[in-house]
Amino acid sequence: MRSAAEMAEWIQNESKMVDELSGRLCKAAACIPTENLSGWLDDLRGQFERFRAHYQKHMALEEGGGCLAPVLEQWPELTGEVEHLRSEHREIGVLMKAIYDELCDLSPDQPLTMLDCCRRIRNLMEIINHHTDRENLILSLAFSRDVGTSD
Repeated sequence: MRSAAEMAEWIQNESKMVDELSGRLCKAAACIPTENLSGWLDDLRGQFERFRAHYQKHMALEEGGGCLAPVLEQWPELTGEVEHLRSEHREIGVLMKAIYDELCDLSPDQPLTMLDCCRRIRNLMEIINHHTDRENLILSLAFSRDVGTSD
């Protein structure tokens, strides 16, 4: 098992990487250009696939040797909360696959579908941010229990 310091460093590094990739993806999905739609669409697909691949790895690491397993080992009373997060990981994976499949099928002559897909990407990012906030709350709760404080 990782030490608390190693876990904190890993979480911090992962958070930075997810933030960086999601920022790039949100920027790409923020506005559909009026020119070079093929190039923009290729870039959007690439940004989404990089984010999706990393986030899937991120979720798997959290559930495996990452931060969720040690929380359960130390605080089994948080099982319900951790299982809820794991369930959301599965749902987020389904949402990401659906968006990816749609992106792969998109062509530049589908402006309304492109707009809808961009909105779905932004909505996914909001869902992930909300999920991350709850994960962080559970980790903070577990950490505060570990050091014996409630602040």
